[in-house]
Amino acid sequence: MIVLLMIHYDRECAPQPFLPERIRDYHASHVLVVGEDPSELAPMEEVERRYIARVMQAVGGNKTLAAKVLGFDRKTLYNKLEKRDGDKS
Repeated sequence: MIVLLMIHYDRECAPQPFLPERIRDYHASHVLVVGEDPSELAPMEEVERRYIARVMQAVGGNKTLAAKVLGFDRKTLYNKLEKRDGDKS
């Protein structure tokens, strides 16, 4: 027997403890390039940083798979992640 449960979840409410963590913590991420004003456009380094973060999220943190999706070798991805983490300090 298969039971299907659908829940309408309003993000303004406190997270529901019965939902799996990956669902409670989900944040939609889109890569969009919009706007005509050059001052609104992000530099390529920022676009790359955001895209790498989005891919890492999509693959559940699997760096080998992320590198494959991104078209980088693993060492390049590790270096970019290390640089990003170093910039946070």
